[in-house]
Amino acid sequence: MPVVGLVGSTFAMATPAGGGVVYFPFLTLLNFPAESAVALNLGVQSFSMAIFGTVAWLRTSRDSIIIWVVVTCAIAGWVGSFISVGFPISQDIPLRIMFTFFCFFLLCYLVYMLRKGEEQEREGSIKNYQNWKTFVAIVLFGLFGGIVVGYIGVGIDMIIFTVLNALFQVDSRKSTGTSILVMGWTSVVPALVHILHYKDMIYPVWIMIVGGTVIGARLGTLMNNVFGKRRIIILFCLLLTAEVIRTPIDILFFE
Repeated sequence: MPVVGLVGSTFAMATPAGGGVVYFPFLTLLNFPAESAVALNLGVQSFSMAIFGTVAWLRTSRDSIIIWVVVTCAIAGWVGSFISVGFPISQDIPLRIMFTFFCFFLLCYLVYMLRKGEEQEREGSIKNYQNWKTFVAIVLFGLFGGIVVGYIGVGIDMIIFTVLNALFQVDSRKSTGTSILVMGWTSVVPALVHILHYKDMIYPVWIMIVGGTVIGARLGTLMNNVFGKRRIIILFCLLLTAEVIRTPIDILFFE
């Protein structure tokens, strides 16, 4: 399990997606119930992306965080996550289908980034759009992202990254840093609901994955420097493609 955390951290440092995109398929492949995989996603991200992520980004690149977007999206995301955890989906197949749709969306966007050049400079700034329309848009996207997070344990990070990078033309560094913290802090409330109400957190697995993320946070940076961000993203796209193909086959022929 520490290896799962390590791999998730490595991809999280090269892509706009959090490590939960890696944890969920690994856990379901090992026959963990999808609902438990979601709880573990939320629990791990509450530490690795909220606490550790906040400290790391503020220490190394404070100007990469758009604070008002993080706070607004996290609060809206908590409201959205209350909606989804309040009306849970307990069956494995619907949750896995929802996760696969998200993986397909993420795969399409990463391929688009690779074609256009993920390091292209953006001249826009969210500060240029700080009016009520921008605020309402951020709140609505945060609310929707929170609903997605409550169901599949991931999603708001990629949604906010896409909104900032594609809609407001914010550069990828700021979009990534902001979306990572949004994902982490949004995960806290639904994680607590799973711990205190549903009581479906598998603590030994959670501890092992969190341990892997601590190692991966350092090793992931080294791997990205050695192999290059583009190669890591291409490998991640291959894994996403395998997940998008695996889930329908698994459901149709092996369930």
